[in-house]
Amino acid sequence: MWSPLVEQVTDDGRQLLAIRQAFLSRRVADTYGRYAQDQLDRVAARRQRTGQTNHKQSMHMIRLLHAGAHVLRTGQVLVDVTPLRDRLLAVRHGQVPWEQVAAWAAELLADLTTAAAETRLPEQPDRDTVDALLVAVRERNLR
Repeated sequence: MWSPLVEQVTDDGRQLLAIRQAFLSRRVADTYGRYAQDQLDRVAARRQRTGQTNHKQSMHMIRLLHAGAHVLRTGQVLVDVTPLRDRLLAVRHGQVPWEQVAAWAAELLADLTTAAAETRLPEQPDRDTVDALLVAVRERNLR
């Protein structure tokens, strides 16, 4: 719903785009943060067990943490990470030492916590708006 690469949008799609904010809430902090923390824990456990780092997993963890804080601050899902591309690819290719990746992740986790405390997003998604659209789309398409 936030992708800038849209080739065609139907009337239903336009209505969905019009209410996409209804899907967002403060729960973003838990969703992004918990998943990223899980990835961090998995990478750290693997390093401890085998001495190897899953660089791709590390890169995605960093991207998720950055994106989560962005959503909380802006109310927009971050799709384009071009400004971080070089740093993320350096992590993915193992060019950044694990200690630096872990420090970056710690900074981003702290930033996510701050963004969660300051966000203007509602506590819960707007289920009534989403349900109303779902019912309207289903009724229209039953005809």
